[in-house]
Amino acid sequence: MLINHDKTRKYPGYTVKNMAEGKPLRLILFFALPLMLRNAFQQFYTLVDTMVV
Repeated sequence: MLINHDKTRKYPGYTVKNMAEGKPLRLILFFALPLMLRNAFQQFYTLVDTMVV
């Protein structure tokens, strides 16, 4: 495991962000945004599937 001075750990293929440092609201939003988008697409898919069936 390599540790950079910019407070992120680099693994082959992706970067892990330290969630314990920084602005809490910004960290929470950037963490939750993909989850909220996934939920919105899932709700849209269910709505369209219900209309078709």
